[in-house]
Amino acid sequence: MSTTDDHVAIRALIMRAALAPDQGELEEYREIYTPDGTWAISGKPADAGVDAIIAAAAGRREKKTSGPGSDTRHLVFPMEITIDGDSATGTTYLTLVGQASGSPTIASFGVYTDSFVRTEAGWRIKDRVITPEAFRK
Repeated sequence: MSTTDDHVAIRALIMRAALAPDQGELEEYREIYTPDGTWAISGKPADAGVDAIIAAAAGRREKKTSGPGSDTRHLVFPMEITIDGDSATGTTYLTLVGQASGSPTIASFGVYTDSFVRTEAGWRIKDRVITPEAFRK
């Protein structure tokens, strides 16, 4: 795979990771994160392992803070991806839109800092840290 192909594949993974919380099936997280992957909000304990990531996503869906029926959409803008063999890092801007079906508002925005690994099944997120920069009050 060329470096260009790797960039395209990682950007597609970032987009898939944004779509999954909005309307995907929870099991899709297994195709996005490594089995030992982590997901954390900066300064808080990480969800460690894909099972914990799925459980946390299920909790957000129950609370209607994301997922089907929450009326939210994750908009992502990959800003930088650095590839080093079978690993990579990336910085992505995130905007969470609320009231997506009515009069959309920006619910929050921030930055994803990701590490990726190439697996036999393709690129996966190994670690994701979300650094919120603003929330709607």
